Amino acid sequence: MSDRRYFVMDEEKSKAFWARYQEALKPGEKAMQEFLKEYGADNTWVSQGLGGESVVGLVFNEHPGERKGFKFERRHTEQGFVYVAFPDRRYKEGKALQKGMGTLNSTLGRAACFSGWAADELGMYCERIGDGHISVSAAGYQKGRVILAVPVPNEGREPGFPSIHPDLTEIKKSEFVAITEE
Repeated sequence: MSDRRYFVMDEEKSKAFWARYQEALKPGEKAMQEFLKEYGADNTWVSQGLGGESVVGLVFNEHPGERKGFKFERRHTEQGFVYVAFPDRRYKEGKALQKGMGTLNSTLGRAACFSGWAADELGMYCERIGDGHISVSAAGYQKGRVILAVPVPNEGREPGFPSIHPDLTEIKKSEFVAITEE
């Protein structure tokens, strides 16, 4: 048995669903832009945990120079190398950055990242714990369609598989891979 089940939403419903997500983002857009402007950052670094996705750092396309209260790491992304600043809570500037990210995360709520928001909206969020790692539901918007991969829970150790949303159609892993491959 596979560790995941895969689903897709038809294009028409996917476009409407994506529009709902864009609406869910609007309350946080202004807060996000103000937060980025305050620190002169180009973007935010998002991390996924059991509670969902949250902003954990600031992304700079070029190193902004040393700043007290910031710990910089050079990270590779699809766009190339960027510098990610994480709060160094030994300093008041780092504590202020941490507090600002907490406020921003509260404003964004689950809409911080499409994957968590979509899994929640569809009632398809699921966690699977095993073999030294945790798997969670993951959603995306690829080629004009909403796609979803949901881990199959361990029998007896975790709650059962969520009810399948009526707008979703189950597909094979090979179909899922074909949609997600470039």
